[in-house]
Amino acid sequence: MAWNTPGKGSGSPKNTGNPVEDLMNRIKDGFNGRGGSQGTGPVPIIIGLVVALIAFNSFKLIDERQRAVVLRFGAYDRVMQPGANFKLPWPIETAYVVDATKIEELKQQCFRLRDELEQQKVQLTDDFRRATFEQLQTLLTSYPAARKMAEAKPEMPAKNLSALFTPLENLLSSWGFETIGSAWEQVTYNPQLHQPDVEDITEGDLVYVRFVGYRDGERILAPAKVSRTLPAGITN
Repeated sequence: MAWNTPGKGSGSPKNTGNPVEDLMNRIKDGFNGRGGSQGTGPVPIIIGLVVALIAFNSFKLIDERQRAVVLRFGAYDRVMQPGANFKLPWPIETAYVVDATKIEELKQQCFRLRDELEQQKVQLTDDFRRATFEQLQTLLTSYPAARKMAEAKPEMPAKNLSALFTPLENLLSSWGFETIGSAWEQVTYNPQLHQPDVEDITEGDLVYVRFVGYRDGERILAPAKVSRTLPAGITN
């Protein structure tokens, strides 16, 4: 057959009726240099395949019962809603499809847990108040009458009131709280344990405890208030 005779090797690939087979034939012909009269080579075909792959990877169809979490370079970026969505191709963005019904169930569980914790908080607060009142009941019920008695009879010895504070001491003891020093005790000043009444007191100075402090183990709850002198009229 003459070189210029139309026929085999000079035209477009034959259509077989099968789209997939026709596409494969065109790809083969492109790589073999038989791309038809326009001389189509492999480069345009490769470019077309890359573009098609990017386009396929960039669209995400989300079902009504689904959501998709989009990560951009591994970090959370957004949530895809039902319908057709666009994303940048991998590896820039990755979409992970999750069942929206499970998300809703988790949200409901979180709400229930939050409500339960709130109820427990209220119950614990109420229990604490009741337990504290039981510990201080004697003091709380007796103190108003004792105060009224002290106002009516100022000559009454103050030592008669000291027993009222026993419940308070028992409560602090049950909590594990310890006093720092005792009232009017002479101690050496320690800035970790004491709060001075003037700024020129330095560590190691002799001072008196004017008001006791409290500690919970190594934790200082309230430092003891100290001074170089005792209250007026008090001798140690």
